[in-house]
Amino acid sequence: MKIIKFLLSLGALLGAIYFLNKPIVLKEPIADEPGKFKETTVPPLGPFFSPFSGFWQNAESLNDLTSIKIEVPEMKGKVKIVFDERLVPHIFAENLQDAIFAQGYVTAKMRLFQMDLVSRASGGRLAEVVGSVALENDKLKRRQGMTVGAERAVASWKKDKDVTAMMDAYTAGVNKYVSELKPKDYPLEFKLLGYQPEQWNFFKSALVKKYMDQTLCFGEDDLESSNALKILGEDLFRKLYPEQNPKQSPVIPAGTPWNFSPTKPNQKPVVEEAIGLIHHKVYEKERGVLGSNNWAVSGSKTLSGKPILANDPHLKLTLPSIWFEIQIHTPEANFYGVSVPGIPGVLIGFNENIAWGETNVGHDVNDWYQISWTDEAKTTYNYDGGVKTANIVVDSFRVKGQDNLVYDTVRWTEWGPVVYESKKEAWHDLAMHWIGLKSPNPRDLFTFLGLDSGKNYDDYRQALITYDYPAQNFVFASKTGDIAITANGL
Repeated sequence: MKIIKFLLSLGALLGAIYFLNKPIVLKEPIADEPGKFKETTVPPLGPFFSPFSGFWQNAESLNDLTSIKIEVPEMKGKVKIVFDERLVPHIFAENLQDAIFAQGYVTAKMRLFQMDLVSRASGGRLAEVVGSVALENDKLKRRQGMTVGAERAVASWKKDKDVTAMMDAYTAGVNKYVSELKPKDYPLEFKLLGYQPEQWNFFKSALVKKYMDQTLCFGEDDLESSNALKILGEDLFRKLYPEQNPKQSPVIPAGTPWNFSPTKPNQKPVVEEAIGLIHHKVYEKERGVLGSNNWAVSGSKTLSGKPILANDPHLKLTLPSIWFEIQIHTPEANFYGVSVPGIPGVLIGFNENIAWGETNVGHDVNDWYQISWTDEAKTTYNYDGGVKTANIVVDSFRVKGQDNLVYDTVRWTEWGPVVYESKKEAWHDLAMHWIGLKSPNPRDLFTFLGLDSGKNYDDYRQALITYDYPAQNFVFASKTGDIAITANGL
């Protein structure tokens, strides 16, 4: 009887191990296609529950992160990373290049999955890890040219030795952390999806930047404006939608007298009840577009005599946050603020001399061109009095749970890719001309590293000269009390 019980238990154990190590295939019906289903593959549960490499190994003490010392052959000096009570990393290094190495290392330590996910979402590689549910999104990103834009950015960055050195340092820092990981150490999200982290590179950082570029600098209303122009006519359209509204004015118009008395320090603050705030639940509303605002006030107009800078980029709430808070201290600079995981430097923040921020202007930086094809196969088209041949690009996609590659064909014209080909789609047969697909200034990434170490308004202006995307508005304040708000076009 004991042997029978043992064999039954062994059989149950082996059966459980077998089934827990097999992917789970789920089927769901396809809308508008009765009798047809699409499959979604869920990673096997066995590795996730393994006591040796599963989620149990991700448990950590709240006291595990106090400080880290980094000394590796790639670095010129010593680096120490100290974490405060909110686990914000403060990097102390003997030079900026080592500090950027440490930034890559600690960002990967805290946000590796986010970095990987964003680069995959931007580059059309999500289906590799989540299955066919992401395939259409992957195709769209490739058809929009995200990988082409990233490749052009990398080629441009590599023309500048300073940018290359900083990107090399940041990439090496990320990969130093990745190389230290064993399967039991993988972040929980990698274990849930059943794949291992990849090495980082320039291209992945460029894809992260393309993701942010598309989020902030992808505005257009070509179809709406074209239709309105046809209906209203040239004169009325220009009057209703002028390039620059002659009636618009600053929040405080020029010449406004400052005929008021400053608030005195001993005055009691205004409380909510005194101004009659209505405390009621606010319902969520759909936002059609992203928006932002920022402003700065000179120290001559504040109670403390210090300038005030407020910067409010209206981005989506995500978990984890789009931003990663960090401080970097070197002999050359000491700056604090928020970064984007995957990109070196601080994007919004302050140092001992200046503070800066950026928000979304909402410019139209994306245009759609109607193509005059010269053949039914849509391989040639009329262009500038002649005929041009479209560049036919075939993209391949790996889909988790499928053995065969999936292919998609995109036509590229002089204006850009023909993103949508189905007659059901609004932008059918139009070529997309987006500023984000152009090669950026080689020192594009040094915009923020320039702001990080800036000391005055001239440094601020010089840093912005290298930034290529006009759909951003930058705000600046200095510790002396002088302020300036300058659109990116300068």
